[in-house]
Amino acid sequence: KQTTLAQMGSGYYQCFCTLHSKPTSNKKALCYEFQTDKYSAKALNACVGILVAIINIVIRTVNIKLVDYIGFDTDSQRVSLVMVSVFVAQMVNTGVVSILTNANLDYSIISFLPISNQYTDIDRDWYLNIGVQIQKTMLIMAFMPYIEIMISTTIKTITRGLDRGFCKGKGTTKKTTQFGYITLWSGPVYMMHFKYSSMLTQVYMSFIYGLFLPALFPIAMMGIANLYICEKYQIYYWYRKPPMFDDKLNK
Repeated sequence: KQTTLAQMGSGYYQCFCTLHSKPTSNKKALCYEFQTDKYSAKALNACVGILVAIINIVIRTVNIKLVDYIGFDTDSQRVSLVMVSVFVAQMVNTGVVSILTNANLDYSIISFLPISNQYTDIDRDWYLNIGVQIQKTMLIMAFMPYIEIMISTTIKTITRGLDRGFCKGKGTTKKTTQFGYITLWSGPVYMMHFKYSSMLTQVYMSFIYGLFLPALFPIAMMGIANLYICEKYQIYYWYRKPPMFDDKLNK
């Protein structure tokens, strides 16, 4: 048993525990450590994907605030700069950081960078760890439009309920000005910049890593389709009328 355990989850030990064992609370069981490490690794990978999505939201919020603080003559210039800055930041966070933090560059043309981690090349273990993590992050991004709809709708419903006291009639309000009442009971402002950035991130991620992670192509297509469906619905029934933009966003 000690010789088998010394393999550290590889070889015969891995094959046996994968095929013939189940999760157990018995610490004396042969595959107890294997099963514990297996489910801990799965939970960690899931948390990393969620954490990357949360960091992307924080990055876009900070970028929007900074660009608004700078100020621009036209709304198209402001939206264009937000789109580019959020896209670059999200791309680095999603597609570059996860690669470099696990890469070993000692034998590459950029070996002068002091990065000597686990993977010198894309091998089986890289697919099982980093590849799965990238795909999970992309899946979260693909379904993020639905999550954002639920969050924004919930927040708006609660604030409107607090304004009229939940149980009171629709004409009841605590607002003392017409502007405050219209702001609360109208839809949110249409913000196209970070959604444009999210779509660009999914496209670039799929084309950069899709050669060795082909699943990214259908995931990106699904994400763009979900974004289209959500935007179509929200423009009709949720957002205020968006402003007229010029062609600066596409340049």
